[in-house]
Amino acid sequence: MRHHLGQLLLDQKRFAEAEQVYLADLKQFPKNGWALHGLKESLEGQGKKEEAAAVHSRFLTAWQYADTELKGSIVNTSEVADFARTFSYLRISRLLPPESFQGLFCGKK
Repeated sequence: MRHHLGQLLLDQKRFAEAEQVYLADLKQFPKNGWALHGLKESLEGQGKKEEAAAVHSRFLTAWQYADTELKGSIVNTSEVADFARTFSYLRISRLLPPESFQGLFCGKK
């Protein structure tokens, strides 16, 4: 679920929030290529080029044997629309506080 939320935040240019989502995922799964890719994009979006380069290096190591080129932090970015229907799961399971969802699906902050 975090990758979907992270991608949704990236798509809305909410890069600092996306960074936090990917960092949370990487605490649990430190070598997750999907999360590393999303973190790199979130850092680039904030202009943190040196940090993004370091994360990209970690990504290349984690993804070196993969046969898929990533274009986002989820398999198909159209899946973000599906995530919009399930965001209440995150709120119910308390993965994110309710204020995290303010304006998330209507383009407002």
